[in-house]
Amino acid sequence: SPLTTDLGDFDGDGVTCSTDCDESDPSVHPGAPELCADGVDQDCDGVADELETESFGLSDNGSIDLSLCTFSFPFCGEDWDSVTLQANGRLTFGFDNAGYIPSAVGLTGQTPQIAPFWTNLDPSEGGSILVTEDPEISLTITFQDVPMKNQPAVVNTFDLVLWVDGTTTFDYGLMNAEVGLVG
Repeated sequence: SPLTTDLGDFDGDGVTCSTDCDESDPSVHPGAPELCADGVDQDCDGVADELETESFGLSDNGSIDLSLCTFSFPFCGEDWDSVTLQANGRLTFGFDNAGYIPSAVGLTGQTPQIAPFWTNLDPSEGGSILVTEDPEISLTITFQDVPMKNQPAVVNTFDLVLWVDGTTTFDYGLMNAEVGLVG
C-alpha cells in the first residue's frame, strides 16, 4: 500500500502511488501482466502468480513477453517457458521482432516463430488481445476484432492455441484483411 496520499509516480510506471501497490518496482502496477512462479503480485490484485485470462492493449508494432505458468511448450527442439506475443499476429520464441511486413523469408529465416495471421495489425486502434491459460493443457491467444493499421473498419478475429503436447490450433472468425501470412 502507498505510504503517502500524493499523486507521485516514483518508479516511473505511469501509475501514481495512490493506486500502485509497489512504488519501488515499475513492473508492478494495476494492469501489469502477471508473471508466473515468482511470488510477486505484478497486477496488484492481491494474488500472486494466479492463472487467469489477461487482456493486453498492445501498441502498433508492440510486443509483450508471456510466461507459461503451468507447462512448457515443446517447439523446434526446445521446451519454452515463455513466448513473445507480437501485435502483428505472431508469436516468437527467444527473440522479439515487431516486423509488420509478412514474408516467407522472414517467417522461415528467423525461427522459431508461429504466425496464425501475420500482417500489419494495429491493436491500439481497437479490438482486444486476450490470453488464457488452461492449467497444464493449453495457452489460448485471441485477437478479437483487431483492425489493420490505419483501417479501423478492417477488423480480424482469430485464435492460436498452444497445446501442452507441442501442437497448435488456429481458429478463424471474421477476417477482413486481404493480405497476411499463416505458418
